Amino acid sequence: MMETSASENGIRKIDRIHKKVLVTKDFLIKGSQYGTAQFELYEKLKETYPGFSIEVAKLRHNTGKQTYANLTYKRMEDFMQGHETDPQKLLEVQAEYRELRELLAGKKGAYVQVKRWFLDKYKDELKRIRDEEESTKHAQITARLIYTPAAQ
Repeated sequence: MMETSASENGIRKIDRIHKKVLVTKDFLIKGSQYGTAQFELYEKLKETYPGFSIEVAKLRHNTGKQTYANLTYKRMEDFMQGHETDPQKLLEVQAEYRELRELLAGKKGAYVQVKRWFLDKYKDELKRIRDEEESTKHAQITARLIYTPAAQ
């Protein structure tokens, strides 16, 4: 039998303080199916750690992470066109962008690398825009709270 690491077999953590074995959801599902490798491991866990509960590990989310939903190539191009005021600078940036796209065409992870280049190039401008949007949202909410007429 081939050895597998804990992350490959679905075991995330053995928490001796809280008497829990944290596993993946997939492990728990397969662990309830007789004859699977996870079933055998599940039974071994119960035997090795009596009194421990076996629970699905919760995924941690990075709440501070900035996301850029719907950031397509077209939107990157439109952003460059709208935010570069110097025509010479615009031509240089567009040339750099096209060169990068051509260099990465058909390669795995091309979009991620182009996106990283774009975000690095415009991070200050994007942060300023995002801050302005947040400020506007906050002002709108405050205005609604202040100027909402009381029910009579």
